[in-house]
Amino acid sequence: MEQEIFAILKLSYNKQGDTAFVGGICGTGFRLNDNTVITANHILNQENFKPNEGYNKCKYWLITQEGKSQSILKEDLISFPDIDTTFIMKRNKESNATNIKIPNIKETGEIEASGHIAGLMPTMEVKWIGEELEISNVNLINCKAEGTGIYKYFRNKNITAADLKIQNSDILELSFGGVEGMSGGPVFENQRQNIIGMMSGGFPPGLKIKTILFAVPLNEIIKRFNKIKAEKPSQISH
Repeated sequence: MEQEIFAILKLSYNKQGDTAFVGGICGTGFRLNDNTVITANHILNQENFKPNEGYNKCKYWLITQEGKSQSILKEDLISFPDIDTTFIMKRNKESNATNIKIPNIKETGEIEASGHIAGLMPTMEVKWIGEELEISNVNLINCKAEGTGIYKYFRNKNITAADLKIQNSDILELSFGGVEGMSGGPVFENQRQNIIGMMSGGFPPGLKIKTILFAVPLNEIIKRFNKIKAEKPSQISH
């Protein structure tokens, strides 16, 4: 089954009924299991879940590659800044939390990465239904970013750059560059058969185009997922 990848879209506005919005794509996410999507913490967390400067309200969505949308609520977010990961978890939805395999990640290998381009505003239909702002028919055709190359596996690394602070985490260093907005996207091996990590940050910091990219290995992410499962079982069905 093809991996489900999402663009993360944010719109800021001032009041119900507004027809002018600012924002756009801010990152990428992908499905971990049937009620959990993951993305990069520096892209989305409870602290930065707020409107653009000069605006009063905002809303975030997950956008499928087919253009369908699903709203994200602030209370859906559980973050682990030390591995730059945020879990978007839909509550009260049955799931099978046992079908996530911890991959055996090699020291190096060939990979592909998928994401989106931050700052772009895709074409879409936007309308108010009562008090709710809804979007549909989102066109992501010109908003995608891809990368191919190799990775190297490093253990117990620290990476600090602006809003990114990874601490004592295993890291994948990627041989290719990328753009802002790829953060949170999946890193594949074996011709997109297996996901081995999630795109994180890159260098140089502060620039939209990165020449060095890092990813968080999936095994680090699953360790945190299992921690949530143990501490907050009401959010994950067994």
